[in-house]
Amino acid sequence: MTGCDTASAFAGKRNVSALKLMKGNPEHREALQRVAEGWKLSQEHFQKLEAFTCHMYSIQGATRVDELRYQMFCAKKGEAESWQLPPCKSSLHQHCQRANYQAGVWKQS
Repeated sequence: MTGCDTASAFAGKRNVSALKLMKGNPEHREALQRVAEGWKLSQEHFQKLEAFTCHMYSIQGATRVDELRYQMFCAKKGEAESWQLPPCKSSLHQHCQRANYQAGVWKQS
């Protein structure tokens, strides 16, 4: 989820901080453990991964990346660089699909 040779990483977000976040939250841990259970990512599972991504960028309780992206943009008064914002929902969905697929390939190997 947080980047490898074939799946992109989140700019400015380190694997160590994502690991700490996952260890500290049972819901996030369960969502990440379910990656590669199947070749298709369910909508329910994606929503849990989206909440994890929001938590990586903010601890304000946001669970939707588009809302968080807007809040962060407004907080910076429009001066935010694109790499400072979380991905939009459609980009995050593609990212999660790639990560799920890659983990599935590794699991099958």
